[in-house]
Amino acid sequence: MSDSPDDPDSDGLSSPRLPAAMLRGMVLLLGLMPLSSRARTSLDLPLPPGWDVEQRDLNLYEDPAPAERELRVTKGFPTSVELLDGRVDLVSTTMKGARGRIELSAKDGELLVGMIDHLEPGERVPLSVAYLDGGRVELTLVKAGLVTDVWLRVRRSPEQPL
Repeated sequence: MSDSPDDPDSDGLSSPRLPAAMLRGMVLLLGLMPLSSRARTSLDLPLPPGWDVEQRDLNLYEDPAPAERELRVTKGFPTSVELLDGRVDLVSTTMKGARGRIELSAKDGELLVGMIDHLEPGERVPLSVAYLDGGRVELTLVKAGLVTDVWLRVRRSPEQPL
């Protein structure tokens, strides 16, 4: 394994780290689980030293700062966006600048963001998640540091319980 930027299996981190084949296997296993169980349980995966995953809530009615609307993503770790007071409209959900490196899918009203390739440091990919009722939530995908978001729960109204 090499940390060379030309190495397709390099994650840009210094050793020790998980081999790319092991990460691909974990993603395959995650893909076999129903989205709801994958999103609602803490990831029980062997992470490189210093790494962590996070599950967050985004309350749109509180007018969150732009940094709170960032979705920290990592190749090999899917991120679920759960719309607590609506269902995702995958057809109307848009993304700019992904160039085939990010895969979006929907299941049970949730959006799943799968990283096919890494984002560059400092790169920002606008993601406009559409609700079936016509509403939208504007998020920005960014390269995760040592913390990767695996689950973001979005609420438009304080009346919707967590």
